Amino acid sequence: MEFQNGIFTAILFFGYLALWKIKRRELLKLEGVDVNVIYKAQRPIQKYFGMLEKIMTILIVLIIIIHVFFKDCYTLTDYIKTLDNLKIKALGLFTGMIGLAICRIAQVTIGKSWRVGIDEQARPGLITNGIYKYIRNPTYSGLYLLVIGVWLINPTILYSYWILIFFLMMEFQVRCEEEYLETQYGNDYSVYCKKTKRYIPGIY
Repeated sequence: MEFQNGIFTAILFFGYLALWKIKRRELLKLEGVDVNVIYKAQRPIQKYFGMLEKIMTILIVLIIIIHVFFKDCYTLTDYIKTLDNLKIKALGLFTGMIGLAICRIAQVTIGKSWRVGIDEQARPGLITNGIYKYIRNPTYSGLYLLVIGVWLINPTILYSYWILIFFLMMEFQVRCEEEYLETQYGNDYSVYCKKTKRYIPGIY
């Protein structure tokens, strides 16, 4: 079962890496722009977030390795028994794949405006069409579904801690990005916010 969990988790993890790499290559080729502006940020708060993102990436790789090869060595890797069955894990894989699909739809819809972090040099205009007509942060919605899927595959305390930190970190970044967009687009963005939800259409 641990090997199967590792395969499911790897599918989602490498799917995520592939999506980001594809989009990065697309914009480098078409616009000559590197989307990873978070690592070149001048604002201290964005530099801090970029550092956290690197740390979280390293940690999730280590957590995956621990669960695949050293699961029986630590109590933090014990599964929640009620969730430790094939149907739940298949649901986790499906949930994660839906999350990746939403991320890709968001990438395609936003086009050349897509960035990792806040790009203060770009003025692409406010994107309100497609999936952005219903939620303001579809990429983050997709990422949340992705990590929920990973947790359903690996319902352990160690994954739970990582996912909790991930949710808090992403929520913090979303608030920073929304504040920046409000300063850039003023009333247009305020009106847009009243018509849409942050992550879930009609709910939140």
